[in-house]
Amino acid sequence: MKAGALIAAALGIVFGAWAELEVPGSPVPVSLQTLMVVVAGIALGPSRGALATALYLALGAIGLPVYADGKSGVSTLFGATGGYLFGFVLGAAVAGWLTWRSGKRELRWVLPAALLGQVVVVAIGVPWLAVATGRTMEQALAVGCWPFLPGLVIKALMAAVGFWAWERWRA
Repeated sequence: MKAGALIAAALGIVFGAWAELEVPGSPVPVSLQTLMVVVAGIALGPSRGALATALYLALGAIGLPVYADGKSGVSTLFGATGGYLFGFVLGAAVAGWLTWRSGKRELRWVLPAALLGQVVVVAIGVPWLAVATGRTMEQALAVGCWPFLPGLVIKALMAAVGFWAWERWRA
């Protein structure tokens, strides 16, 4: 396993976290993190993509300000957005598994993998958000899911088209 690729993917997620916008009424910001998470999974495969994402989580857990809004620490990992952060690991693994299992680097295979990887993140993040903030599931969906769906589709397209173009260029 090439450590450089893992570090580069983790740094990509850091930069994705820093490209964020606050969503009024929601503790969850819009960021490019999920884009970079699925790119890590698609490009590195399920195990290395998940490992790169876990490295990102570890960097924040030890106090480096790598999470969205420059946050860090274990309290952020277990706070309102912690489910999304932990969901990154499984999201990268799912996106990588679907891409690498098919053995096809075609857009029609990579796009669903990128989309499903992001859906996994939200599927873990929303219930966690509900519990951590004392909201109902309906309230958590309203502030932690529905406003983000158009962006997730756009980020899935960006990840899939970018990876597909990269594969074409390398060939």
